[in-house]
Amino acid sequence: MSEEQPAKLLTHDRWTTPNQQSLAGVWKSYGDNPMKTQSTEPKFRVVVQEVGEQRVALSPEEIHHLIRVRRCRSGNIFWGIDGMGNSFLCRLKKQEHRWFGVILEKFQGKGESPLKITLAQSLIKKERFEWILEKATELGVSKIVPILSQHSIIRWNPDRQERKLFRWKKILVEAMKQCGRSHLPELHRPIPVSDLLSQKRTSSILIRLDEVSGLSLKKIISQSNANASWLLLVGPEGGWDEQDRAIMDTHNVQPIFLGSRILRSETAPLAAIAVLQHELGDISCQIESTR
Repeated sequence: MSEEQPAKLLTHDRWTTPNQQSLAGVWKSYGDNPMKTQSTEPKFRVVVQEVGEQRVALSPEEIHHLIRVRRCRSGNIFWGIDGMGNSFLCRLKKQEHRWFGVILEKFQGKGESPLKITLAQSLIKKERFEWILEKATELGVSKIVPILSQHSIIRWNPDRQERKLFRWKKILVEAMKQCGRSHLPELHRPIPVSDLLSQKRTSSILIRLDEVSGLSLKKIISQSNANASWLLLVGPEGGWDEQDRAIMDTHNVQPIFLGSRILRSETAPLAAIAVLQHELGDISCQIESTR
């Protein structure tokens, strides 16, 4: 494909993602790619600032990362991501002191799971909460809603919310780039459990992780529709208060018991998400090796 030709749009069903074998043929076909490993996927991923018909614009921060940190040069191949489900296989180019990416191919839904999971995570200590944000993004959640519960040690300060939200979003962006997703999880402002459940929801299955009792996640999955979307509520370090449980029971939030071992608040949601993705999402999918 010449740089003057319009980029070809490869449309993939939202229930599947481009497999490694088909993509390998795409980046292997560009003979003038100076990368040493022609048959492997480019490891450079950046968030694009603007997308045109034939090129993508990059922010100064992303240009610095590509040129100064990753030591990319003109002609190197990289992935551009818009955070809205679109990925662009691009060739880095410099023209009149300006760096940009020439679009070689476009993909939709790359790195995305067909399973829609909203994680409603109680606020916990800073480092652990931010770790959940990162790992939940890597595991493919669609939406993250921080919630305020009775036993939350961390109290939300509205005066500092913009700074915190900015930092949280930055963590999501870095995680999206690292794991090769194309869609940035939707991040909400922290709200009380009661307010969350009073809102109009798109999730069809509501569950909460409960350290006291509940059904097994395997049983809930076996009774669910394959096309169902999930709302997963997770308590703080001190667990759910009886007032929280009463509110969730009123809204038919099913308690889930993960077993006899007591999992930390940052461990439990990731374990549940991994199980859901394996049983209903894309973790269990098989792809052929490109080696």
